[in-house]
Amino acid sequence: MKQLPHISGLLYGTPWAILPASHAELGILYRSYLAGNLPVPQNLDGQGRLSSGVSYQALPSVGVAIIHLEGIISKRTPDMLCGPQIVDLAKLDALLDEVSADALIDTLVLDINSPGGVVIGLQESSERLRELSAEGVRLVAYTDYLMASAGYYLAAACEVHRARAGEVQRPEVTLDVR
Repeated sequence: MKQLPHISGLLYGTPWAILPASHAELGILYRSYLAGNLPVPQNLDGQGRLSSGVSYQALPSVGVAIIHLEGIISKRTPDMLCGPQIVDLAKLDALLDEVSADALIDTLVLDINSPGGVVIGLQESSERLRELSAEGVRLVAYTDYLMASAGYYLAAACEVHRARAGEVQRPEVTLDVR
């Protein structure tokens, strides 16, 4: 059985503002999850994802690929049944490899809607974007809502930046990229 003491402590040791029957139901779901018996819904939002904030659209007839990044940026975060959408950098890296392998794609658009996230894996993903650019793929970062912190860091690897006024925020921290 997987050991998740922090989650167990929160679930069983924290007074919850819910009814005891609901607390018992959460316990059943949690134990089922730990045992690997929790069925995962195939499609909660009609687009083949649970809370993954990474999706991909290729338009090879016009040489364009679009990677939509929506949510909090993290690395190797499992899809969740609820909560915020997560931009998993491991999934982004896999999609960047797909773009690199597709000779018909000459422009990649990163459609970013993110308040930011963690730095683990961020430099590697940014470097992978620069490698794509060196391979001759034109990189465009776009937002029509929010591009801050880690989202801005990814966009900085792109040649072109497009946004409505007021949505792009510079990172609050400087990352050492030596």
